[in-house]
Amino acid sequence: MIPKIDIYCDSNTLAGGIWIPQVEKGYRIMYSRKLTVNEGEFSAMLVALELAKGLLIDTREIRIYSDSRLVVDAITKGWIKAPNLIPYYKKCSFTYLQLLDHNVKILWIPREQNSIADKISYGKHGGEEL
Repeated sequence: MIPKIDIYCDSNTLAGGIWIPQVEKGYRIMYSRKLTVNEGEFSAMLVALELAKGLLIDTREIRIYSDSRLVVDAITKGWIKAPNLIPYYKKCSFTYLQLLDHNVKILWIPREQNSIADKISYGKHGGEEL
């Protein structure tokens, strides 16, 4: 069992990137259409949350990191204003609520600390496609 797992997520308008350093695993999520930057960030977060659900049996603590202040604040503080982001917000919030009793936290980090997930989203650091 791994005591703590970190999941880093990032996105551009065409693909998302996920990096899990404890297992040295990266995932690239190709979107079916071009998204806005914020839609992409929410989409990458949803994949990170789904991965967290699957990793719960292997750890006691999961931290999901994003450099999108909008996404982190929307999910952790419970608000969103942009109508196009409401469906993304609802999916992420619903999934996050399922994980609250399992020591899963979502945290904001500066962009510089999220460089591997960013590179994965652009296909510059490998990563298995999901």
